[in-house]
Amino acid sequence: MTQGLYQHTKSGKRYELIGVAMHTETGEKMVLYRALYRSNDLADEYGDYPLFVRPYDMFFETVMVNGAPQSRFQKVDQSGELPLFITGNQHKADYLSQLLDIPLQHQKLSLDEIQSTSLEEIVEHKVRQAYEAVKRPVLVEDTALCFTGLHGLPGPFIKFFLEAPDGLEALCRMADGIATREARTACVFGYYDGHEVTLFRGGMSGSIADSPRGDGGYGWDKIFCPDGYAGRTRAELSTAEDHATYVATKPITELRAFLQSRV
Repeated sequence: MTQGLYQHTKSGKRYELIGVAMHTETGEKMVLYRALYRSNDLADEYGDYPLFVRPYDMFFETVMVNGAPQSRFQKVDQSGELPLFITGNQHKADYLSQLLDIPLQHQKLSLDEIQSTSLEEIVEHKVRQAYEAVKRPVLVEDTALCFTGLHGLPGPFIKFFLEAPDGLEALCRMADGIATREARTACVFGYYDGHEVTLFRGGMSGSIADSPRGDGGYGWDKIFCPDGYAGRTRAELSTAEDHATYVATKPITELRAFLQSRV
C-alpha cells in the first residue's frame, strides 16, 4: 500500500489515501482516505472534502467491471496529466479549452484570495491552495484592470468596484480626476503540479471610457477601450473583434505550448 492519489474504478471519483490505521476494538486494518470532490449530500454535515475510513481489504478488493476483474481503487499516474481548470463557469472552461485546443476538465473551488496589489502573488496563493484541495495538477486564472494614472490601481481590487452599485460609473468618474485615462488589463494563469509553480502573463493596453457603453461582454468590458478599436469599449465590439481582443489579452500561445509539452 502506498499513499497518494487513487481513483474509484466504477465512478471515476478521486481520493487521497492518507494512511493505514487499526480499529481499536476489532484490531482490523483500516484505510483512511479523503474525497477530492465536493458532494452536496455530504458537505453540510462533513465539509467539502470529507474523510472516509474503510476496511483495508475492502479498499483493495477486486471488483468486476464490464466482465473483467479490476481493483476497486486504482492508483493514479499523474505524469503527463492535464491540469484541472479551477472555475465554476462552464462557458469560460469550454472557451479556454477551445482556444488551447486541449480538452480541460474544470471544477469549482472556494479559494481564499489574499489582499495584494501583485496579481502574481494572488495567483500563486490560489494555485497552491487548489492543489492541496484536489491533489492533482491545477490551472488558475485571475485578472486585473490597472489605471496608469493611479500607478496600477485598482489592479486586482477591481472586483470590489464591479460588485458595487454603479461601480462601472464610479470607475469612469475616478478616471476624470487623474492625469490620463490610459489603462491596461492584466491576466495571469498559474499552473502547479505539486512541485513547481509556473506563471503565464498577458495583458492589453487601452483607456477608460467617459461612461459605460455597450451591450456585450462582462466585468469591466463596458468601460475598457482597447487600443486600435477607435475608442469603442470591448462591450461594443463585434463577436470577431471581441474574440481577437480576448486572445490578445490572454497568454494562450505560451500556455498551450507549455501544456502540450507536459503530455
